[in-house]
Order: sequence, then structure tokens, then C-alpha cells
Amino acid sequence: MKASISSTSLSPSAEPRKTRAELKAELKKEFKGSLVKKTQISSSESSQKSGVVSKASTSSKFPKELIPQILKEDKYFLIINKPAGLVVHPDGKTIEPTLCDWIVQNYPKIVGVGEPSKGPNGVPLDRPGIVHRLDRETSGVLVIAKTQESFEFLKKSFQTRDVQKTYNTFVWGLVKEDKGSIDRPIGRSKTDFKKWSAERFARGDLRPATTEYKVLQRKSFVEGEEKGGGEETVKLSSKESKNSKIPLNFTFVEAYPKTGRTHQIRVHFKAINHPVVGDALYAPNHPQMLGFKRLALHSRHISFTSLDGKRVEVEAPLPKDFQEALKKF
Repeated sequence: MKASISSTSLSPSAEPRKTRAELKAELKKEFKGSLVKKTQISSSESSQKSGVVSKASTSSKFPKELIPQILKEDKYFLIINKPAGLVVHPDGKTIEPTLCDWIVQNYPKIVGVGEPSKGPNGVPLDRPGIVHRLDRETSGVLVIAKTQESFEFLKKSFQTRDVQKTYNTFVWGLVKEDKGSIDRPIGRSKTDFKKWSAERFARGDLRPATTEYKVLQRKSFVEGEEKGGGEETVKLSSKESKNSKIPLNFTFVEAYPKTGRTHQIRVHFKAINHPVVGDALYAPNHPQMLGFKRLALHSRHISFTSLDGKRVEVEAPLPKDFQEALKKF
């Protein structure tokens, strides 16, 4: 008796398993197609709203003010100084230039490296080489992997805390201790799904989080006439303070996050009653101060071991708004 052969196994419609190279090529094609579609949608929406198609929507050129500065590069990685206002990767909801767009335009070979995600409608969102991220309003050092092998290596380095990061920030109030450590688990905010919390009644899974810090400078400001005694004080215009009833005291801090939770530095300093200056999400009742028109947070330095075993250290200079704020101290 002859053995029966399943027709399914020999069906001409059955597709052979695709190789990694084939899948990567498909992802590149699909992602580049989504970029074209995104540009077309952006142009259409601009036309409907204003009757004029914006240059940024129709041009392949990346917005000049959002172009990152290359700090260091080799065959394994690219390290940039991300400007404030630049989103790292798309969320599938808004149409705006992202760091991923810049990578696609300038480093097309990186497309497909990393771990792509899915948008709200199941649309693939490639995150070429993105190992970690910075908030839109946060400036400074960010590492991009150039190969999949480097991506996997750096991803593990972040998980094992081999990567060391240093941030600079201005926070509200006079931080009492010159050095300290904020060791508070972070969970979801009980009142706002957009926020995280390191305070009581945070909900969901509470993940361990530690931020060490060092105070660099403190300064007290007063409106109107100068006052003597105690902390040094200087005049601050009522236009900037908006007649705020919150004491105009500030501390310039160096922060060292030992874990990588979302909004960690912002959440931790909020939890000890010293929210970051310009943080509209975690300090909505505080006015914009010290000349900042964004979150006063800058990723200044990063240190890690590269795939070739070499120790890498890179620093991003303080941006202009930080330099101007320090002149007031």
C-alpha cells in the first residue's frame, strides 16, 4: 500500500520560510513606503488647514533646527547630540519629523536594525538602530546602533547597567543635600495615564528605580527689590515669573540614573518636591522660568563598552538655553 502524501505539503500556494535577509528587505521597502505615505498625508493636511503646503511636508530635506549633531561614529554605532524638540521615533498617531526619519535619509543601511514596533492601527513602525530614547524636549547624547549585532550588544549593556549616563537639569527649590540618592519604585500615575509616579498610590507594576544626584549650584530669586541675607538673591522680572506665588528658588543638578525607567529623572525629582523646570506634565502649575521654553533636561555624558571591547565616553556640550540660564546663577 502506497503511503499517502498530504496535498497541503505540496501545495504551490505554500510559502517557503523567509530568510532574515528577505524579511529585512521587505521591512525596508514597507517602511520607506510608509514614509512616502506619511509625507503625502502631511502635505494634504497642511493644504486643508492653511491652503499652503509647508516646505517641511513636501521637501525631503530634514528641518534645519532639528538636525542632530554627530559626536562620534564608528562601524558599530553612531552617537549624536539630539536637539530639544526632536521626537526619537514615530508613535503612529502624529505626523512630524523624527530622528528615525533623519536616520533613514542619512544612514539607509541602518534601516531594519533593531526592533520594529506596531502602531495603533497595526502599521509597522521601524526604529532603525534605536537602543534607548530621550523625551522630545530633552536634549543631548543618544546612541544609535549601526548593525544588528551591535544593537543586541548595546541592548544587553543597558539591561546590565554597563552604560553610565549623566544628565544636567534645573529643578525647583533649594535641594538641601549636596549629594543624594532617590531610590523609589516607579509605576503608573493614579490620576493621569500619560504620567508615571514614584509616590504613594502609584498603580500597576512598580519597577525599581534609582537616581543619584549632585548639587552644582543653588540660587534664590525675588521679584522687585533685591533682598539681602541668607541665600544670595537677584531680581527677576515679573514678566518671567508671572507673579507666581511659588518661591523662586532653583538648583542646578547633575543626575545619574542607575535604571532606565520612562521619565525617571522627572518623576523622581517631582517625588521629592523638586520638579524639573519647564516640565508642563509634572509641574503644570509652575511658570516657565530661567528663560526655558522647554523641559530643562540635558543628557550630557554617556559611557559604555563597545562591541570591540573598547570603552567609549562621549559628552554633549550644554545647549544655549542652559548656558543662558547659568548666567543668572
